[in-house]
Amino acid sequence: MKQSIEVHEQLLRDSSTRFQGYEIMDEVDSLSIVFHNVFDAMMYSMMSQKDLMTADWPEELYTHDAGSKIGTLYSGLRNRMAIAVDFTNKFLNRSTNRLSYDGPAVEDRAAILKAVDAGGITVCSKETMATLSQVFPPPA
Repeated sequence: MKQSIEVHEQLLRDSSTRFQGYEIMDEVDSLSIVFHNVFDAMMYSMMSQKDLMTADWPEELYTHDAGSKIGTLYSGLRNRMAIAVDFTNKFLNRSTNRLSYDGPAVEDRAAILKAVDAGGITVCSKETMATLSQVFPPPA
């Protein structure tokens, strides 16, 4: 499992760099990443989920419930991602010495993650969808 977690974290961190994300926190098996715009956040989430499906996972992982291979639906470790857009406060986290955020967007993201049990899914707030719809209106 240690090797699988290393693959998982490296993939997510590489993808964060690709989409101009900034990692503000890592806890045991999760990362919190902020983006300057909702499009980069959505692209990061969707491409990371795709990349997790095609990652070079250790064969032993496929025998574990959290990493089994199920056709083209799942392969390797599953990740749940939440995207929220709203007001935030930026501050220096004295224990990590990193920039961090709090406020409605952070609270919305946490609430979304609590509502999602399984990995392999990206969920976003209604504000996120509204913001995306303004920039990329659906076809008439």
